[in-house]
Amino acid sequence: MIPVQDYISREMAKPYRDGETDCCNTADRWVLLCKGFSPLSRFGRPVKRSEDVQEWLSERWGMAGGVLRVMRVSGLPRTKEPTPGDVGLVKIRKEICMAIFTGKVWFSRNERGIMLAKADSFIRAWSV
Repeated sequence: MIPVQDYISREMAKPYRDGETDCCNTADRWVLLCKGFSPLSRFGRPVKRSEDVQEWLSERWGMAGGVLRVMRVSGLPRTKEPTPGDVGLVKIRKEICMAIFTGKVWFSRNERGIMLAKADSFIRAWSV
């Protein structure tokens, strides 16, 4: 398995695109790499285009509710003590996003670039 820092560096070298390199797809690819399955595909609703992202965001449960539904179906166990490589629903500034834990901070990205949050900024986390 690739170290989490190497994965993050590789992901950040890619240009940002909704439906490809957004926060949820970045975390989804990490789980696929580590566990051999995509939580989004397991849920039955992969996000491949910008329009897919907008559909998720426009639904009544919003992004956070969508992540919780996907992760429930994924089968990954929840954790209250994330370790490096775990994924989580995190509050960064005023945004809620899907992120990967480096062991020190949570990493995520959006159209403005990289986003980092303190280790205790997670709402929910899942063991990878």
